[in-house]
Amino acid sequence: MQLSGWIKVEASKPRKQRRNLRQLHLDLKELGYEESYDRVAAFARQWKAGQLQWVNSASKRTDRASLVEMKQHKNKKAAKYRGFSMT
Repeated sequence: MQLSGWIKVEASKPRKQRRNLRQLHLDLKELGYEESYDRVAAFARQWKAGQLQWVNSASKRTDRASLVEMKQHKNKKAAKYRGFSMT
């Protein structure tokens, strides 16, 4: 649907340059969309929740992997400093 693309584009814009949901609904009506504003708002809420869930799950995976990687790098660096080889 065109709305999800619009929301994604608007989310990446600076706050003062974004169109609000009412403006997006009016643009959709000009294209022949006949549903109410409430449907657009519900879709936007659902889209935003999905985006937040995706970002949060990705950051949790990345944080764990980064932490393990940082510890390994720190240990290798410490061992190299002491004259040992960690292979």
